[in-house]
Amino acid sequence: MMQISKEHEGDSGSETIITISEIISPARLRRPVDNERVTALAGSLKLIGLQHAITVSENNVLIAGNHRLAAAKQLGWKTIKANVVPKDDLLNRLCSIDDNLLHKDLTALETSEHLKEREEILNALDEREKELSGDTDQKPKKKGKAASKILAADAGISLRSMQENLQIATAIDEEVRNLIRDTPIANSKKELILLAKMNSKPDQLRVVKSILEGDVKNVKEGATNAARAKQREEFASLGEEMKKLPDTILLINDDFFEYEEKIADNSIDMILTDVPYVEEWKENIAPFLSICNRILKPGGVVVTYLGHVRLPEYFDGLRECGVSFGKDAIKFYWECALAHAGFLAAVHPVGAMCGFKPIMIAMKPPIHKPYKMYNDLVQGSGREKSVHDWQQSAEEALPMVDAFTKPGDVILDPFMGAGTNGIISKMTLRKFIGIEIDKDTYNDAFREITKASQ
Repeated sequence: MMQISKEHEGDSGSETIITISEIISPARLRRPVDNERVTALAGSLKLIGLQHAITVSENNVLIAGNHRLAAAKQLGWKTIKANVVPKDDLLNRLCSIDDNLLHKDLTALETSEHLKEREEILNALDEREKELSGDTDQKPKKKGKAASKILAADAGISLRSMQENLQIATAIDEEVRNLIRDTPIANSKKELILLAKMNSKPDQLRVVKSILEGDVKNVKEGATNAARAKQREEFASLGEEMKKLPDTILLINDDFFEYEEKIADNSIDMILTDVPYVEEWKENIAPFLSICNRILKPGGVVVTYLGHVRLPEYFDGLRECGVSFGKDAIKFYWECALAHAGFLAAVHPVGAMCGFKPIMIAMKPPIHKPYKMYNDLVQGSGREKSVHDWQQSAEEALPMVDAFTKPGDVILDPFMGAGTNGIISKMTLRKFIGIEIDKDTYNDAFREITKASQ
């Protein structure tokens, strides 16, 4: 509940009866008159009279009580009880604000604006007091969080609430505030805070207009749509720049574990691969993940197709990365399931008819959300084995590329095989580095990617 300190209520002036026709209303009321409230007040005044006097300055300018005054006029009163206070623009404004804050019918937006103006007035009064006293040795007034804490206590609200109100009144552009003033948004603090966090006036205007036009329901939905639109524009721009680059694909016929030293630290955005399934390769998983950790950029991901039986070695490898790289170690992010299309594979040692393959995602800190949502149940489009025994379909990996990279990012496939990931990279305007140890498979991949690049 709002509790303004008594010293600012404006009731320290002399109370008297004044002629209503002589009262001067400000050219711009701090709070518009609500006709329904005036009618309700008029009914109350008729029954029990005026319980709280209005406030005017010595020159009869209305400071507080515009609704009470309007109700008295509606009843045809000729005079009204008033507190008359000395003419002082700052104090009179403060009195008017405090009078409004003591009422419970302010919208969340109006409350924020009042508290912001109240802060400005109190700061101005402090500066005036310092100038009048001539005490140049006065300690400077507290600023930042300390000042907000004092202001919050004075207004009878929590520090967090005070900070949120000041953020709303400061960060939401005035034009935007005027657009939403008579809408439900103005009375939703949650919506106002979301709007304030956008900071950019064009973004705020875009979201508010989309709500007013009925395109979206609320600020959260509007902000999400605006962010997606902004990202699409950014990606389109990056894509156009990518088209200008002459060399976006590098294919290497070599053993990844021998070539990896030539790959710079923190240089790869995504490692997307289908590791070999042979039993003897399980010893390579931990070294492979350590290399991934070294060459990935901060925030980069390694997306690995993996057989179920290799999962223990995979998580052992992540733990080894934690020991070697500490806080910069890649971490388990999520697991997707690639549903086999039209067949089940018998896994005799565990007696299972396997219907999916794990796709493991690990990310190098800082951990962040993907650029777009992706489905963690990937429907297999069939076993494409025309070029290589471990060949995967482009349709299956494409959502991962879209989710975790943007045009111009570098994708590495250290076990390139048929070159499917190189084709995906070319299709989506990403740079690609493909490494394949087998000469014949490398030549086949080179041919397929070159053909797709034309």
